[in-house]
Amino acid sequence: SLLTVRNRNISDQQTLDRTIWSPLPYGRLYWRIIPDLSVNANYYYSLSYPDLEKLSPVRYYCGNNIYRQGNPSLKAMSMHYVQGELDYKGILKLTYMHRFSDNDLTDYFVTTPSKEVIQTYANSDFQHSYVGLEGDFDIAGTINWHTTASYQWYRRSSDVTSANHGYTWYLDTQASYRFKSIGLLATASYLLSYDKRPLLQGKEYTQQETLAIGFR
Repeated sequence: SLLTVRNRNISDQQTLDRTIWSPLPYGRLYWRIIPDLSVNANYYYSLSYPDLEKLSPVRYYCGNNIYRQGNPSLKAMSMHYVQGELDYKGILKLTYMHRFSDNDLTDYFVTTPSKEVIQTYANSDFQHSYVGLEGDFDIAGTINWHTTASYQWYRRSSDVTSANHGYTWYLDTQASYRFKSIGLLATASYLLSYDKRPLLQGKEYTQQETLAIGFR
């Protein structure tokens, strides 16, 4: 693909007219190594520009002594994305992903001398890696077991801040059993997610744990 962005600004003093051409390559590879084992690989490059709200220098009040303001110095974000998947019979998959972004957009907070907090936006360099294992098994035609487990790690930095690291643990598993004689399906699922994502100023924590049992 080819992305064309034209920026034209006309005023009484001068006219600014600039056109940017950006190639956006994309590639996909599929290889069946043996009848039961295959490899999928994907790569693409993307480029995105911040919207006008994030570029606007106008400041407005949000409440609780917090103001929001755009940053007209924001740059376009470019991202490279690479993913590979090893698939065995469609029942077991091993996935690896890595993406890295220049000028990734993130929130940034500034405190004024009068103790007001201004929420704005800043560019940063961001890296995100993922390794996951997914399995889907049928046992004797009555038991189905599906599990997804992954680990992710992150890195975020900028010219004015040191590198911040983070990680994610994720487990999602579900089992079902069918009582054929009475037409009853029993299911049990468990979800565990623990996120520690890096920001330019500190880290963001999220934790979720869910256990569910159902009958149909």
